[in-house]
Amino acid sequence: MKLGIRHNRENQLYDPTAHAEILALRQAGQVLRRDKFADCVLYTTLWPCPMCENALLQASVPRVVSGASSFKWVREVRFNASNMRCDGPIMNEECRGLFARWLQETGRHDVLLRERS
Repeated sequence: MKLGIRHNRENQLYDPTAHAEILALRQAGQVLRRDKFADCVLYTTLWPCPMCENALLQASVPRVVSGASSFKWVREVRFNASNMRCDGPIMNEECRGLFARWLQETGRHDVLLRERS
């Protein structure tokens, strides 16, 4: 069962925690009426940031599949958690391209400039 598709909404919601993974966990909680998701898999365009990764661990998500590795300006800290399997990147070029286009469309050119420096 697909619970939903979410994307980052920090700017629209004026909420620095409104990352796609956090919003997906919130939606899953509402749909399933629980806060632990030991029977779910989260698919994400980029590897989750440390905040989102910790939320996934708190929610007992057993598996995360990322399309691409994070951009170099994102501090990637993968917890050595035996209860979460981490797969990916499975479509690195395609997913990085999707994210870059989203940044362009939302006026976040500054983020792409950080990748080049």
